[in-house]
Amino acid sequence: MRTFLLTLALIGLASCVPLSDHPAGDEKNSEFDARLQGVWRAASGDGPLLLFVGPGDDAGHGVQLMTVEETRDQRWKTVEYAGISTRGGRHGFLSVRYQTTGGERRGWVIARYTLAGRDRLQLYTLDHTRLAALINAGRVSGRVSGDGPYADVDVTMGSGAALIALLESKDGQRLFGPPHTLVRGAHQSTGTGVTPTPSR
Repeated sequence: MRTFLLTLALIGLASCVPLSDHPAGDEKNSEFDARLQGVWRAASGDGPLLLFVGPGDDAGHGVQLMTVEETRDQRWKTVEYAGISTRGGRHGFLSVRYQTTGGERRGWVIARYTLAGRDRLQLYTLDHTRLAALINAGRVSGRVSGDGPYADVDVTMGSGAALIALLESKDGQRLFGPPHTLVRGAHQSTGTGVTPTPSR
């Protein structure tokens, strides 16, 4: 998985993405973490990949995200997402609404984030294999349907507060994979000499 943006892009591959029945925080009263606002680009990867982040509404609640990725035919593919951000301690949590195209699975994609200064963002997504193992061992409330890398893995904590308590526990710290690093900045030329055309 190239970056957290690719995790977001897995809308059509729900079996690869661990989901939570609640966001990490209070969905109705969450305040946007203004440190996230702006344009971020993947620090590594095989193509231009951008993430635009802003508040979900004029009152500063929720979070709105848009990914922009260059396609093979040199066009832009854009996808929008809604969610919430929650600050706590040395890090914060980003919860993004998730639903498959047919609606078979729905929930929240959860990530932990830290900022190094104001221009470097590290995102840690839930590790599918680690989470499934803890659920099967009875150490995390949830369900695993199927086997192997394509199993559906869901966390069922019952509330956002309970989810945060889990994620900040000793077991919870083990649920996240390695960081995906993004840096603040505008898109740089691909060097192709072709101006990509927006495409949805």
